[in-house]
Amino acid sequence: MGTREGQRISRRPRGIPTRHLLIGLAVGASALGAACAERPETSHAESESGPDAVLVLIEEDDFSIAPDTIRVPAGRPVRLIVRNRGRVPHEFMAGREVSDGRLVDDLFARAEIHDRSIGPGKGGGVVDPTVMEEGHTAMSMAEDEPGHGVMLALEPRDSATLVFTLPTASRGSWVAACLLPGHYEAGMRAVIVVE
Repeated sequence: MGTREGQRISRRPRGIPTRHLLIGLAVGASALGAACAERPETSHAESESGPDAVLVLIEEDDFSIAPDTIRVPAGRPVRLIVRNRGRVPHEFMAGREVSDGRLVDDLFARAEIHDRSIGPGKGGGVVDPTVMEEGHTAMSMAEDEPGHGVMLALEPRDSATLVFTLPTASRGSWVAACLLPGHYEAGMRAVIVVE
């Protein structure tokens, strides 16, 4: 600001006139409202496997499972992603305890399974849950074994996603493990706490 013979000269920057700014804001708000109104509703199945699911990431390596304590809620959808970062195949399953190389009381046998998939990797895509092929990536629901739910079998560098909801009766501590020969004994275990 300067003065000119005792007068103050003020320069006001020129910009968008106020009425044009208000009209622009009104048009923008109207367009946003219309876009939100046209958004289709999400179906129940989509919301269970979609953004409402609690995301849990598990990393298997030679020979560990991380994190070593996994917390999941009961009564809410959970999106479990298991990645095999190791150089050999691994499994991921959960039960109350391991006895004689087998799980006792499979956790996933209690779960409502919403979605399951394997990939990208050697297995790729959605795999029939009743199939378990030797030497191939698969997800299995062994119907011939009582109390056995879902087992994730992963080739090196593969990943699997399982979306499920556990009943509130599942609250408590569970064991997650890879039960391939020698893997559990080498440290491939973790605790799952269902809250």
